[in-house]
Amino acid sequence: MINRKWAIPLIGVNVLALLDSLYLTWHHYQMEIARPITSSFCTINSFIDCDSVALSSYARFLGMPAAGLGVFAYLFLLGLFIHLFYFKKTDVSRDLNLSFIVLLVMLLFSLRQFLASLIFVKAVCIMCIGLYVCIILMAIFNYQLLLKIDYKEGLKKLVEILKFAHIRESLVYLLMVFFCIIISTAVCLLFKTHFESEVLPPEQSANQEKGILEIYNELPSQAIDFKNLPFKGAEDAPFVFLEVSDFECPFCSLRGAILLRLMRHFEGLVKIYFLNFPLDDKCNRTIKDKFHNNACLSAKYAICADQEGKFWPYHDYLFKHQKQISKEWLHSSIKHFNFNQEKFAACLKDYASDKLNQELERGYQLNITYTPTIFLNNKKISDLVQREEDIIALLESIMKASLEK
Repeated sequence: MINRKWAIPLIGVNVLALLDSLYLTWHHYQMEIARPITSSFCTINSFIDCDSVALSSYARFLGMPAAGLGVFAYLFLLGLFIHLFYFKKTDVSRDLNLSFIVLLVMLLFSLRQFLASLIFVKAVCIMCIGLYVCIILMAIFNYQLLLKIDYKEGLKKLVEILKFAHIRESLVYLLMVFFCIIISTAVCLLFKTHFESEVLPPEQSANQEKGILEIYNELPSQAIDFKNLPFKGAEDAPFVFLEVSDFECPFCSLRGAILLRLMRHFEGLVKIYFLNFPLDDKCNRTIKDKFHNNACLSAKYAICADQEGKFWPYHDYLFKHQKQISKEWLHSSIKHFNFNQEKFAACLKDYASDKLNQELERGYQLNITYTPTIFLNNKKISDLVQREEDIIALLESIMKASLEK
């Protein structure tokens, strides 16, 4: 039987990794469904940003959250380590080889996730990095144990198990895999159902079995005044989005980026309007507490940037540097864009305030209660679709339906 002094570090680190995976799975569904208006504790700036990573396409693998797969893997390893250290009839060399192979696969997957977040998302998740550290530590501990045994013999025995040469022992491992799949799937469904029950309106929850197009067609159409709002896209585009947003809202940044990617995906078919609705009590009468303290000022600066014909570059600049926004930083942005300082100051003093009040009034009329709120062809779709692939599916369904008429 193997020396149990290794049980505490291996099982201890494994439990930490399991708890981390559970949190990341919960956080994934929170960001995907609940759309919190404040940043998570692990989002510190535009680079250390677990919210952006959680909402990226790389946060999913094989149709489920990558963290959910982590829950499965760490549960399996936990069972394997308990079996290894506390069952007398355990074949130590076989189980150590199996756990080491699982850890190597997890290391490769973790490397893939880290590089994807670094290169494509341009942000890192510190909770994910915590997982990577746990995997490396477990792999090191596991390797040290492998050096003390005849690992080649263990590999042969492992191959026999995989070939079902010993049916009873093979069934034990199959049952462990099955048990871990059931638990990890249940965890994902539990978190998903929890956030859907909090966010989805009762009428939509009752219609979950309906197709996305059928639900969309039943949504009420609202009268929206697009006059003098900045827009991007083809003038006669069939898909007209209204993005009701706040420049200090972290989810607005992510949702805005999704809409801009949709323009490239459906070239010539998408048009995006932008409506300021800062969640800041300095200008928004629906906000009663101190919140997003520079959102009103940011909106005014964006309005004046629009007067200079640079709304969209300024829009992107504000969201990119969202964590740095302050009164001083906004003032420095005037120089960054080479705006005429006197003209810009005059705009901020008079025009921007009036224009922002007009936009807020439109938001009040639309009963906006959170940002981002997204409308498609005058229908509020924020509660219907959250993920990029869901919006794409909706647009494709609308196009298909129009062709069949």
